[in-house]
Amino acid sequence: MEVPTDMIIIADTIYIGTAGSGVRVIEYSTMESLPLQISIDSNTQWSTANYLTSNQITQFELLGDHLLIATIGGGVNRYNVAASSWLATWSTNNWLASNVIRGLALTADWLHILAANTIHSYDTTAMLFRSQRQVSDMGLLSSAESIVAWPSEGHRGPDSGTVLVSDGSGTLARQVGESLDGTMVLVSSPFSSTMEVVTHIDDGEHGEIWVAGGYVIDRFDKADQTWLAPIDLSDFVWAPTAVTSIVQDPQGMVWVGTLSAGLLRFGAGNGNFQGTAQGISSDLISSLAHDANSNTLVVGHFESGISLINTSTNTLIDVMTTEDGLDSDFVSEVATRYGIAYIATPDAGVMRVDLFDVSILGSWQSLGADNLQATPVAVDGDTLYLGLTGFGILVIDRLTGDISDHWTQDGSLPDDDVLSLHMDFYGGLLVGSSVANSGSQNNGGLSRWDGSNWQMLPTSIPGWGNDPFVFYDITSDADGIYAGSNRGACIWNWSYDLQQCVSNQDGMPSRFVSSVARIGTDRLYAGTNNGAAIINTINGSVIEVWSAGDDTQRARTVKIGDILYLGFENTGIARYDLLNH
Repeated sequence: MEVPTDMIIIADTIYIGTAGSGVRVIEYSTMESLPLQISIDSNTQWSTANYLTSNQITQFELLGDHLLIATIGGGVNRYNVAASSWLATWSTNNWLASNVIRGLALTADWLHILAANTIHSYDTTAMLFRSQRQVSDMGLLSSAESIVAWPSEGHRGPDSGTVLVSDGSGTLARQVGESLDGTMVLVSSPFSSTMEVVTHIDDGEHGEIWVAGGYVIDRFDKADQTWLAPIDLSDFVWAPTAVTSIVQDPQGMVWVGTLSAGLLRFGAGNGNFQGTAQGISSDLISSLAHDANSNTLVVGHFESGISLINTSTNTLIDVMTTEDGLDSDFVSEVATRYGIAYIATPDAGVMRVDLFDVSILGSWQSLGADNLQATPVAVDGDTLYLGLTGFGILVIDRLTGDISDHWTQDGSLPDDDVLSLHMDFYGGLLVGSSVANSGSQNNGGLSRWDGSNWQMLPTSIPGWGNDPFVFYDITSDADGIYAGSNRGACIWNWSYDLQQCVSNQDGMPSRFVSSVARIGTDRLYAGTNNGAAIINTINGSVIEVWSAGDDTQRARTVKIGDILYLGFENTGIARYDLLNH
């Protein structure tokens, strides 16, 4: 199939250019009748088999009696229409810089030929080639794609015949005769099609959006809603490869990290190059982050730790690697907050550095704590205690979220298998754990931290298999400490004497008590998998037992005033007086 690319009619002949089949020359005649009748007298094909130097036709232009045929790969074929003869081809053998002809533009006294990325100016009066110019010198950023004539006709035409050259970006370069006439923007677009790093830049006006793809940074002006001239990093450094991060500091400088060419600085308003950072740990930069509190730019390197730069003085503060105490040299990402640098690594968690005194803080690392049996929490003012079964206790600053300590049995914590935590009536931290049934006076299952020392509460009860060693829940009041355990609801006074463990032999629905709560004076709620009980804490007697029954799969509860209503499937509704128990 022949695909037309251009057409021109000269007298009674139609010339049709095609994308790969040369030129169709159709001669026709008409009869003066109604309706008008047209007859085809001949249909001839010009191709490389007879006259042409290429079968790929881009454009026709008529210069006097000369039909100019622009081709891809064959220069400009010329045909004298009046004499029906062929003239010498314009090509790289004589006048042209390339045989790839993108287009022709004819204005008064001038013919302009776009040969690849060169504009040839041909004087149609003197019939001479006068000059040539590279498209890159015309204010365009990419390779030329097309050329079009803008004649000086009509109210909106230019004063002189002008040609417009496009690189496809929406910006057109203008040339009149042999002289450049600037550029005009019809529509703006970014230079790069890949957009990998994006940041907002304060330019003192409405701001700019800088978008990096590869080693080219496109800039979008929010005030004018246009794309500005891009920044090509290869104009300033050798082999930048790609941009990995863009950060602006309070002084207005824009820092650009690259994959292989180090750290570059640019002005925010005009994008002018200001130089490169010297002395940093490596030219391979993974991430950038700026901390306004310490005026420090943190530079992360893929395999070389971090570099710290004072952006006020533009000087290197320090370089930090594993030789200086970091847990890893491999940096994936950096972030800053209130003078602390947070450094993400693929192998050592999140490292932290105090930027004010350039000191290394403890890293945040994974404990591998997944699918835990329990994660109890206790809060004491600004300190949060998080129990992790098998991993001990994390001590966390509640305001900053920082982990200030990690207690384990390798230190002073009695046991790592923490199941329950409770801030007691007198401000101590009670810790319940799952331990071995050692039969000793204090098996370490229940302990208390007073801020300085650990106190292990006694767990020994006379008789075989009576010692509690799994502590599911803890509470306290002015009279004592209460814990749900695998041996019932256990009670200690504040002298740390174990009073008793109320269990199934005392009327409890089960000896495994999973939850305990104070519900009034001398009253303790104890929950089990087989129901709940109310215990008199003075004498340890079981006052009442709530159970759903064997046929009950679920129990719905509603509280109305001081009455608790419990709906039991297949059983009915029970009511409990919360005031009178």
